[in-house]
Amino acid sequence: MARPTKLTPQMVKDAREAAEMGMHNRLIADFCGITEQTLYNWQNVAENQTTGLHVEFFEAIRKGRVINAKRHLLVMNDADDVSASKWMLERRHGYKAEQTIEHTGGVVVESSPMERAAEALKVLKGK
Repeated sequence: MARPTKLTPQMVKDAREAAEMGMHNRLIADFCGITEQTLYNWQNVAENQTTGLHVEFFEAIRKGRVINAKRHLLVMNDADDVSASKWMLERRHGYKAEQTIEHTGGVVVESSPMERAAEALKVLKGK
């Protein structure tokens, strides 16, 4: 017989809160009082279920990450200095800088989509 899980409804809430703050899996695990390996073990359990506390745990993390991304996208729309949100979106949510290299004797590096969005917002705001 398998050992009972230590996962509790409070840990589900803690995981969502941690994900909303932008924590990665190791910090989410620390915040919930478990090891990172336990977090991955629970993820494996959740992948084989459609309901239950393990599924709720990972759904809470997913929703928390969506809320974190939304928060930073809103900052990008409203702020003059968007560097912190740009960093978070690129590092935590996968927005990547694009680079183009021309082989005509020089190198041209295009700005990332996030930099172009920030510049467009400044133009729209008249700054």
